[in-house]
Amino acid sequence: MSNNMFDGVVPVGITNCSLLRVLDLQGNQLTSGVPAFISEFRGLTALLLGGNGFSSSIPSSYGNLTALETLGLSEQGKTQ
Repeated sequence: MSNNMFDGVVPVGITNCSLLRVLDLQGNQLTSGVPAFISEFRGLTALLLGGNGFSSSIPSSYGNLTALETLGLSEQGKTQ
């Protein structure tokens, strides 16, 4: 779902994807806070959130993502 001009907040509806392994939301126009509910994806191995306009810090619950190998938060994911 990267580089699709999504804006606003990350929809809570994606919590229905319990087997999610990679979540790539980089290069969109997502704002508000970094969603804490993402920490519920225990099998997540890659989380790419760079290039958005998040206005909060990373939730401490992300420490529960024990399978996480890649965490992308840089502005380089942003499209022009």
